[in-house]
Amino acid sequence: MAYDPERFAAVYLSSPLPLDLGDGWALASVDGDRIRAAIDLRLTHPDGRSLLVFVERRVDGAQAFARTARLQVSYYADGAGVHDGLAARLTRAVVQRLEAAERGADPDTLDAALAVDARSATGRARTLELRVNRECNERCVFCNTPEDSDTIVEDPESILAAIHAERAAGYSEITLTGREPTLDPNLPRYVEAAREAGYAKIRVQTNGTTFAHRPTLDRLVAAGMNAAELSLHTFDRETFARLIGPPRLLDKTLAGLRHLAEVPRVTVHVTLVLTRLNLDHAPDVIARIAEAHPGVAQVTLSPMAPVGDGAAQVELIPRPAELTEPLARAFEAADRAGLGARIPSRCGAPLCVMPPGRERHNDEHGNDTGRTLEAGKRKPPQCAGCRWDARCTGLWSAALDRWGDDVVQPVG
Repeated sequence: MAYDPERFAAVYLSSPLPLDLGDGWALASVDGDRIRAAIDLRLTHPDGRSLLVFVERRVDGAQAFARTARLQVSYYADGAGVHDGLAARLTRAVVQRLEAAERGADPDTLDAALAVDARSATGRARTLELRVNRECNERCVFCNTPEDSDTIVEDPESILAAIHAERAAGYSEITLTGREPTLDPNLPRYVEAAREAGYAKIRVQTNGTTFAHRPTLDRLVAAGMNAAELSLHTFDRETFARLIGPPRLLDKTLAGLRHLAEVPRVTVHVTLVLTRLNLDHAPDVIARIAEAHPGVAQVTLSPMAPVGDGAAQVELIPRPAELTEPLARAFEAADRAGLGARIPSRCGAPLCVMPPGRERHNDEHGNDTGRTLEAGKRKPPQCAGCRWDARCTGLWSAALDRWGDDVVQPVG
């Protein structure tokens, strides 16, 4: 959560919630978005239908359903029975309220509504994530950013404007990503802009293949890149071909990782997406990374999600009960290697399947208690009796639809 929902509501929604939108629909809650630099507005109907409208700072060139003078607004119809026509009408009703608020407030007050605290409640620095291109040389079956994703900003001037605007708003770290951002010839320009704007950490999220060509890496380091998040999901060439692409790309990723190890001022972080095909590979991947690439500081273990391209590959998502034992072995391998290991909150594992004693390695453990359910997820009825219910963001609805609700059991 980057923006303060209470501060936003005070400026843009002067009336107490719920706000009537007509035909039984109401704006019921305002929360910080766990995916984007955004505010989530939850719209509900008495019959159980819901619509998530998310509000972001306006960036010209980015895709959005509608815009006000300062904001861009889109929706996520994660509830059954909300067709696009209805979602569009409701979102326009929200936009009208936001426009009315902007007409009646001074600019400084409006800027403060989307100001960012430098650090989160857990003490971590706020990180801005910008997706800057649509090209990729791999075809990961679980990619969460498909080529037509509306989260991608392509216009270079818009990207540069966002880099400076969001630094002024309070972000202190930035991650430049996309499909494969190192294929964008403008990436060094964006990195340099981030350095000039004063970001303390400038991270590039990459599959590492282009770093096999050392000048590509050197240009980014010279521009100001001081961190890299590199994707490496298996050392097995057959599995790589099934999940990622031609095995020759694995060779390039490993060469890129070796080159990164030669630049000690760049902090390296490896992300391993866990599917049913490579779940058992995780301990070996961690051990081999630590042995061959001592510059790696941390490994993120991220179970596959039915998001983006992964929505068509739900059968590859590990069931909850399949995660516990491989995760235990992976954490043990990380301990032996002296590597930090973590599981992210949204594209992660529920706390109920964590190996005993490892719960704090899961970002969900640090969630504020209360309304934590995320878009695209739900909780089976038995979750109400789980000790982690108040911190859990839920399980993917698309996966539960395939498995059945009894696939998860509460922890007492």
